[in-house]
Amino acid sequence: TFEKAAREHPTVLVPAHRSHLDYILIGVTLFRSNLNTPVVAAGVNLRFWPIGFLIRSAGAFFVKRGNNDLLDYLVLRRYVTYLVKRGHLQEFFIEGGRSRSGKMRRPKLGLLTIIMEAYFKQIRRDITFVPVSLTYENVVEDKVYGTENTRKKKEKENLHSLLKARGIFRRKYGEVLIHLGEPISLSDYSTKRSENRSGKSGSQRQLISDFANELTDKIRLGSSVSLTSLACTALLMSPSYGLQEDKLRNQIAILAQHAELFRRFCPGAAGFTSTLEKFIGSESGSIDALTSGGLIKNTKCSSETVYFIP
Repeated sequence: TFEKAAREHPTVLVPAHRSHLDYILIGVTLFRSNLNTPVVAAGVNLRFWPIGFLIRSAGAFFVKRGNNDLLDYLVLRRYVTYLVKRGHLQEFFIEGGRSRSGKMRRPKLGLLTIIMEAYFKQIRRDITFVPVSLTYENVVEDKVYGTENTRKKKEKENLHSLLKARGIFRRKYGEVLIHLGEPISLSDYSTKRSENRSGKSGSQRQLISDFANELTDKIRLGSSVSLTSLACTALLMSPSYGLQEDKLRNQIAILAQHAELFRRFCPGAAGFTSTLEKFIGSESGSIDALTSGGLIKNTKCSSETVYFIP
């Protein structure tokens, strides 16, 4: 279990990155479970006041993405190696930044390389990695992601953008599921990999790359299927990005059957969110929750309710 792993070896949480709320939700969940909160690697874009002050006070440190400053890198490597040596619980987002589409992005190897190099140098006998999956019924940044996906310039995070976003408190975004995957021992993974390669150890660079893909796969499998994700899939499959309510219900049910079939043939895959289970378990399950986040809209067309993605 996670608690046992955290007691025995330095432990690193590796979550999917879906929202700026990830930092807060994971920390609060661990705190409520009487567990230590992690030291988090945060993007330097969040260093503005007051967010920067708050998350730094909660244990975060800031990392510049794609930074070519050698001194900055050496300081970062020294600090992260120190955290490993002292056995502190750490957290970093292997995708580097937030996913704008909900899909897992390709892993970034920077921080993972620094942590694994501490193991290669035998600073610690083992390091445990815990893949963390987060499933939002609706992400608070949905509108922002939609704008950015149309190739419009990303709005810089600052106090002004924070004040503009205060309207999110007027909406109900539904449930959030956090799934802590099975802890992965780096020592065991490295040993098994060497055995599978018939004694050939391979390069450390290749080991790091393979391990990053392993973590990414585990995070993906641990992500639950939500009502909103199936509804968006159904609407995007429609030529007009819109469907009448009865047709949308039918498409969601069909997609849920495919998802359930995938689970049967893929051990370890996560299940459905409670919102989706309630919808499937009721013949007249409510889909009103779809419009609460603002991503999906509905309108009356004659006597029919039509759902669409604007």
